[in-house]
Amino acid sequence: MLHCVVERWVATYGCPVTVTTDRGSHFEGAFKSLLSLLGCTHAHTTAYHPAANGLVERFHLQLKAALKAHSGSNWHETAPLVLLGIRNTIKADLHTTPAALAFGCSVRLPGELVAPTPMRNFNYADFAQRLSHHMREVHAATTPKQTAIVYVAKELSSCTHVFLRVDSTRAPLQAPYTGPLRVTARKDKTAVIDVNGRRETVSLDRLRPAFLESSDQRDSTDPPSDPTPVPSPPPTGPPQTPSAPTMPPSILFKRDRRGREFRRPVRFDC
Repeated sequence: MLHCVVERWVATYGCPVTVTTDRGSHFEGAFKSLLSLLGCTHAHTTAYHPAANGLVERFHLQLKAALKAHSGSNWHETAPLVLLGIRNTIKADLHTTPAALAFGCSVRLPGELVAPTPMRNFNYADFAQRLSHHMREVHAATTPKQTAIVYVAKELSSCTHVFLRVDSTRAPLQAPYTGPLRVTARKDKTAVIDVNGRRETVSLDRLRPAFLESSDQRDSTDPPSDPTPVPSPPPTGPPQTPSAPTMPPSILFKRDRRGREFRRPVRFDC
């Protein structure tokens, strides 16, 4: 991979200022040494946040749609011609082709390899004048800035714990957020949180503040508890057993409509 970066990119376009990659750690050591040698800055995207590298993600959608139009499983043989067509297609926002922006002129397509029939009585002076006038009117327009408003809670700048949105495939009854997780550091667009003992850098779009209740917080409005009653001394003299009133069985026990026998409550006894 490092040879491809040097031979295919650096040799053609020069050293880039910043290289943005995902969080894959397969070639991290060798790639970091190469970028340090070339004088480039390495930037990582956050997990489940395609907007961090949106231009590449949109190009991947266009490339996949073009490859699906060709039948067959040998997509690696079709990819070079598909890329050639994409690079020579006029972009609606720039009004020019990517090849013209990179090299200053259009790239010859395979259909133009056959020499055309020479035209007679062609005014080359008029063609050069019209071509010069047309090139002066062509201006490279920048891509319009995305104006999508993303809600970010203001409490994220001061809260100690947050909830993390689960963007992976969830079970039908799985909660959409996990946490609360402790915040260890903050930046303008990201935050560093502690996920199962690991420090993870996450975009603020996936976080929600967590409001925790302190364990030592008590409600001061609760009334004071009643003092423990002091038992009174037992009365002196022989204990007297109250005589229970004698009641007929018809009053103590009743029967319902199904014939079941039950005892009436004492408060209903006269």
